[in-house]
Amino acid sequence: MIINFVEELKNAQLRLNLTQVKMCEVLYGVPLRTYQSWLLGEKLPPIYYQHLILYRLSNCF
Repeated sequence: MIINFVEELKNAQLRLNLTQVKMCEVLYGVPLRTYQSWLLGEKLPPIYYQHLILYRLSNCF
């Protein structure tokens, strides 16, 4: 799930053509450093939150 979540985040950011700062705004104000740590796989949100994030990104714009 880790690789999947990280890859999905990266793909969504590219697909939506958003900067990291804008992605944080789309994700309801997630701190930039937190988002960056997710992209690097250093930290991950709980599984239920990962599902909510991916759902939000799939229904965005």
